Amino acid sequence: MALGLLGVVGLVLAAAALWTVVSNGPGAAPEIRVDRARSGERVGTTAAVYLDVSNEGGGDRIVRVTSPAASRALVHGTDDAGMMQTSEGLDVPGGSTVRLVPGGEHVMLEGVGSRLEPGDVFPVRIEFERHAPLDVEVRVVALEDLAGEGTP
Repeated sequence: MALGLLGVVGLVLAAAALWTVVSNGPGAAPEIRVDRARSGERVGTTAAVYLDVSNEGGGDRIVRVTSPAASRALVHGTDDAGMMQTSEGLDVPGGSTVRLVPGGEHVMLEGVGSRLEPGDVFPVRIEFERHAPLDVEVRVVALEDLAGEGTP
């Protein structure tokens, strides 16, 4: 039975759609990258880290963050009343970009010993449930430079 041109195009489109679902489904390997890693200056002994986490593969979850710049790093979210809440982790769904921004989800560094001034760079390690850990360089920017980045 011969397929017309439209039939072939339809089969190709259906196969591409199925491939997208399978490759980004729960069993697919996550393909994660981190961009725009930045932090404001230290306030007291804390500093917040903001970044974009993109995942072109299967779903994953941030389960731990560490940095030699701080004694502890916690994933924080903000509830409907604007109060910060510590989270057990952060979902990074397949085919998405999760943005950590001021007023929203972020990494809170506690026990920051050294001064963090604009232009400084420090390392952060992000550990995932499925993906290999990623070591990220975080650039310190002036607090006022973060002011326009609030929750999307």
